[in-house]
Amino acid sequence: MVRARILLRPLPGEAQDLQDWQKAGEQERPAARLSGLKLQRAKAWLSERPHQLSDELRGFVRASSDQAEAKERRARRNRRLVIGGLSGLSAVAVAVAGGGIAWWR
Repeated sequence: MVRARILLRPLPGEAQDLQDWQKAGEQERPAARLSGLKLQRAKAWLSERPHQLSDELRGFVRASSDQAEAKERRARRNRRLVIGGLSGLSAVAVAVAGGGIAWWR
């Protein structure tokens, strides 16, 4: 019921967000894009009723979605790098400990 009510009204706040994004300079635009719950709602609206959104609003939602996906890709990459680094460090620690035990005996 709540979801239906959200989708039947015209994207509350996103029109203002679009205006803010359009007025923002190139440096400010990434920070002016949609994220979180607003982005989820806008993407749902875009996929279910694309003809009800202006070209500008569709572009804004897509740019916001692209930015969110790029951020998630960077986060996954960083996690892999950290896990790989910790795995390598653990292997070195085990090798050093093993060498120390062998030398001590």
